Amino acid sequence: MQHRLSEKTGSNPSFALLILAAGLSNRFGSDKLERPLKGKPLLQHVLDEFRESIFHPKILVTRTGAETDRFDTKGFEVAVNRSPEQGISSSVMTGIEAIGRRTGSGIIVLLGDMPYIRAQDAEDLVSAFGNEERTVASFEFNGTKGFPTLVTADLLPDFVRLKGDTGIFHLVRKGLAEYRCLKGELRHVFDVDHPEDLERRV
Repeated sequence: MQHRLSEKTGSNPSFALLILAAGLSNRFGSDKLERPLKGKPLLQHVLDEFRESIFHPKILVTRTGAETDRFDTKGFEVAVNRSPEQGISSSVMTGIEAIGRRTGSGIIVLLGDMPYIRAQDAEDLVSAFGNEERTVASFEFNGTKGFPTLVTADLLPDFVRLKGDTGIFHLVRKGLAEYRCLKGELRHVFDVDHPEDLERRV
C-alpha cells in the first residue's frame, strides 16, 4: 500500500541505522565498496550522506578482513559479520546485536552499494510510519521494493528467531507484519552489482 507524506501526531520516534557492507562482491569481481565513484570510494558516499543524520546509533556492518581504515567511519560504530556467506539476514542480525538495548522505535536498514540513497529518504519513512506498530516500510519503484527499509522495534524479536538467510520481508509474507511504502524513484532500487554500474546515470 503506497502512502502519501502527511503530518503525523504522537511521540517523536527514534530509530537506529544499519548500513550493510559485508557482501562478498561475487558478481562484481573485487571489493566494489572500495571502487571510486565521482572521486571517492563507493561506500564513502553512503557514510558521508548519513554521518550527520538524526539516527542513533549508526552501525556499519562489515565482514571479517574488510579494510575499514580505507574509509572515514567517524560517527559510526563498526560491527563485524563473521558469516557473510549466509546473506543479508546475517548482517542485519549482526547489526541488531550491536544496537542491543538502543533500538528505540526500530531500525532503518540500507545497503553500502546504493550511493544515491539520501538521509531525507529515511527521515520521510520515519515521518510517515515511525509511530506504526509491526510495520515494514520502504520505497517502491515500478513494483520493486527499494531502500531504505524501516522496521519497527516490535518486529525485531520475531526476526531474530528466524533461521537461515530469511529476510525481514518474510515476516510480511507470514502475515506477522504490515508492509507500507512510499512512491520511489530508480535510485531507491539501484545498486552497484557490476563494474559498468559505476558509469550509469541515475
